[in-house]
Formats: sequence, structure tokens, C-alpha cells
Amino acid sequence: ELVAAILLALDNPKAKQQLFNVCMDEPVHYRKVANYLQESRGLPSVDVQTAHHSTWLDNAKAKFLLDWTPEYDLKRLIDEAWDYQRPPEDPRKIWYPG
Repeated sequence: ELVAAILLALDNPKAKQQLFNVCMDEPVHYRKVANYLQESRGLPSVDVQTAHHSTWLDNAKAKFLLDWTPEYDLKRLIDEAWDYQRPPEDPRKIWYPG
């Protein structure tokens, strides 16, 4: 989605010296992620009390000036991230510090 928005902005005079929020229409709420993983994949979840609140970014300017719309909603984001597999020839290694 970011690449699509950048390509739309490159030669667009309306985008000159502008900043855009390129994001889904709704913020990611982790309870919704847990609920969707439970209903779609049967995974259990636990409640974690936190003072965290999602940040809402407004993508209206990108929609209006660039004629851009997000292609991903939360379910598609989760499904594609869950199903993603690197090709066997990918040389990158996953490591965790600590």
C-alpha cells in the first residue's frame, strides 16, 4: 500500500511538499486481532490489561489528493501475514537479540 501511494504521489502536483498518512481506515486493535485469530484459526487468547490505546491516523488527505484507497483491512492484513513464507533461497536469517 505504501508503494502504491508513493507511485501516485510521484508526478502528482497536488502532492508537492505534502505529507500523507498511508494506513488502513481503522487502527489495529489487538483484541480484534486476538478475536480474529481465535475464530479463523482456533487459537486461544488471554486478556492482557494495558493502558495502551490505538492511535488513529487520518488517511483522508491521501484519499482525496492522490485518489488512493487502502486495499487492506485487518482481516486481510492478518491472513497475508500469517500465510507469508519466505522462499527457500532467501538468505536472510531471523535472529532475536538478548
